[in-house]
Amino acid sequence: MAASLTEIPPSLLGHPARARVLARLAARGKASRVETLAEDLGLHPNTIRLHLERLEAARFVRRETVERDGPGRPHLEWSAVGGSLPIRSAYRALCKWLLRGLVASEVSPLEIRETGRSIGNDMASGREPEDAIAALEDVLSALGFSPSYDGDGRFRLQSCPFRSAAEENPALVCSLHHGIVEGFTAAVDPEALISLFEPRPPAEAGCLVTVQTKERGTPAVTPAR
Repeated sequence: MAASLTEIPPSLLGHPARARVLARLAARGKASRVETLAEDLGLHPNTIRLHLERLEAARFVRRETVERDGPGRPHLEWSAVGGSLPIRSAYRALCKWLLRGLVASEVSPLEIRETGRSIGNDMASGREPEDAIAALEDVLSALGFSPSYDGDGRFRLQSCPFRSAAEENPALVCSLHHGIVEGFTAAVDPEALISLFEPRPPAEAGCLVTVQTKERGTPAVTPAR
């Protein structure tokens, strides 16, 4: 059985690459080799192996030794434990409950956006300074937005993990997401910024996010407040 929500260390799924490994393994729906996951995710096999071992310790995944039909050593295959992703539905409900509390307290979209910036900054804690575009793609993937990189620093988000909450109050939810993206980007690269954040209807997804960086030679634009 997978670890319960109260047993999960904050750092376990807070690492974007580790969350991607678990999500990919669960999506495959079958036992997979490290090399297969590494190819799917564009990560080094040793990196995949380390994340799988952490997930195994928390009982999110299991390993199995598979004997070869012919000559050669046996190899390991990994699979997600049944019910190892209970967090998704639990947090969807929690998100909607908290949203109703925020509406009752009359918090403004600007205030929630500032909170988002703080959350984004926290998400980048412990990461070395890195390319903002690559880092943002990593964290957007881990959060479930299925980003598609269109070039020139622009991402198109093909799914919305906050859909049910966003449909209830798009102004607050999208402002929170906007702030998270801004805070995370500024933390991993202080010279980068979000020059465009264009929400779309949650049911349709397709939100646009554009990152401007010094390396790309784009002009500096101060995010609207």
